[in-house]
Amino acid sequence: FHAQKAAPNGGIPAYYHLRHGYSASYPETSGYLIPSLLNSYEAFPQLKEKIDLSKVVAWLLSIQTQSGGWGHLDDYFDPMVFDTAQIVQGLLSYYRRNPVPELKKSILAACDWILTTQLPSGEWQERAVVKEPYCYLSRVSSILAETGLHFERPVYTAAAIRSCEAYLRRQQPNGWFEKSVGVVSEREPVTHFVAYIIEGMLQTGLLMRDQRFIESAALSMRHVNAAFNRRGHLPVTLDGEWNGSGKSTCLTGLAQFAMINLMLYGKAGGEELKTTALRMNGVVKAAVLTQDSDVAIRGGVQSCFPFSRKYYNLCYLNWAAKFFLDALLLENGRPLT
Repeated sequence: FHAQKAAPNGGIPAYYHLRHGYSASYPETSGYLIPSLLNSYEAFPQLKEKIDLSKVVAWLLSIQTQSGGWGHLDDYFDPMVFDTAQIVQGLLSYYRRNPVPELKKSILAACDWILTTQLPSGEWQERAVVKEPYCYLSRVSSILAETGLHFERPVYTAAAIRSCEAYLRRQQPNGWFEKSVGVVSEREPVTHFVAYIIEGMLQTGLLMRDQRFIESAALSMRHVNAAFNRRGHLPVTLDGEWNGSGKSTCLTGLAQFAMINLMLYGKAGGEELKTTALRMNGVVKAAVLTQDSDVAIRGGVQSCFPFSRKYYNLCYLNWAAKFFLDALLLENGRPLT
């Protein structure tokens, strides 16, 4: 709420930096914050301070490229596969509650553009910034599957399945994914991106009722949970053996892993999954300042705890808050729609 008030265009700033203040509005995360906020407002109608999501949607529609995709506004203007899909997720959630033709047209144009980026192998090819078919793009697959089911577009669901089949071929026996992500470090990616892969596989599996992808996510989470329970926290980065170093935890990744555990628990049960998820949420809760006098950080979720130069040092991230909201909703028995 306070972050949007600081933006001049209706979007939501990516982060609040303790020294430099609010960043510019960030299209990708402004988009995928929409379902989290809608779910929160529906679960807790007594909330007084609410983001004007109609302004977020109007801003996103105004900056959609002619190709159908979205990029960044301050550095990389070319459309990005990952960013475009995350915005589609938000617009689809809003469309379900406000089914206007303009939104549908925008969503389908974006998904049609995403299809043009699929390689013969089935993987998504990012054409801007990170020009590699990394596995974290599985989160594109789940959003395409969701859109295909909603609008009865089998070409979308088929493409989503093909892509996850390709990522499945990259999964190692210990649950790790080869070439998971090139952001920050390919050898030791930030847990936030590792969680993207697992979530994308799981969501696609649940949507398409494909047990292969659900089991893939469950395999990875067994190793994530073992690493967390062994240490009592997760390092900011992990390697192919699920090891990492340092005392800081990426709170975004931890909230995502809590959410994934609760989704798996909702599918098949397993008290250990729920217990671990609640412990993960507890770590994030302990880092959130709920009584601070500064509204820019009160209730916000910082990038890492303690802060780390490995990932958005001194920043409170809007996407960290998004995934923590999702994890809390699931913890309280609320579905994510």
